[in-house]
Amino acid sequence: YTQLASVLPADPTTGYVRKGIASGSEFNDICEVDGQYIAVGRLSDTPYVAHASSLTGSWTNITSTAKLDNYQYGQAVGVKYGNGYIVILTSMGYISYSQSISGPWTRTRAFTKATQDYFKLSFANGYFFVSVSESDSDSSERGALYYAQNPSGTWTRKANIFGSYDASS
Repeated sequence: YTQLASVLPADPTTGYVRKGIASGSEFNDICEVDGQYIAVGRLSDTPYVAHASSLTGSWTNITSTAKLDNYQYGQAVGVKYGNGYIVILTSMGYISYSQSISGPWTRTRAFTKATQDYFKLSFANGYFFVSVSESDSDSSERGALYYAQNPSGTWTRKANIFGSYDASS
């Protein structure tokens, strides 16, 4: 991220630059794809996705283009690039993915057991990973991991990574 390095100070205790992406927005994640930065978060209780060619330049809202312009999708909590795909994850378990910022974008709900909290998107070693909190009818919560090499393919679920949580103890 050479542009990122150019706006951050050499001394991490001084001189940070604050850049507003949208008034009233909450920023959650950013990635770089072919010289474009993609930032995700929330604006007025809806997902917000924007891109810019420079960290200090103007940002373009692509929330509608990314098929996330609806309250039911919560907020955009993560964005990652890998294996030729841009993947955006929402707090409600939806993902939108595309092979370019301009689209076409596809939206799907790959994580049907997951609750709306504790989502995290990562990319490593050729896989996209989504960590979630799941709850069952007995209200116990479990951490689960979903992973896939291609966001349009099957997401494999690995449940109970850390065991179950008992709220009564």
